[in-house]
Amino acid sequence: MLAHDGWVSYLRSSLIAPLQGTDVIVMAAALKNEEIVSRLTALNDHCGKTSLWSIVDGKLHAEFQFPGFVEAFSFMTASALIAERMNHHPEWFNVYNRVRIDLTTHDAGGITRLDFELAEAMSSAAAD
Repeated sequence: MLAHDGWVSYLRSSLIAPLQGTDVIVMAAALKNEEIVSRLTALNDHCGKTSLWSIVDGKLHAEFQFPGFVEAFSFMTASALIAERMNHHPEWFNVYNRVRIDLTTHDAGGITRLDFELAEAMSSAAAD
């Protein structure tokens, strides 16, 4: 995870600049169960962990643990900027060094490709 003094420059260079001038896709359709399972396997393979992300109560779910609060909050800040740009916001909960995340697309009534795209971006932010 990024050191406290390095996260702002990381956010500016890695997350905000590449997104400037791009269009946001607003609506996505709920995925069928077979596609959810396939994308979930691919997402966990991408993360290098077989069970980081799972389906809990019909939502894409993960729990991250960091060395301390600053690192957890840095991750949440990076994730918030990504989510805001995507116009797709997580349900999340933070206690000290832990962040619990649930993703679903309420407008579509289920999990969509946007949830998987945000999950992948959040996983990458956690790995940095």
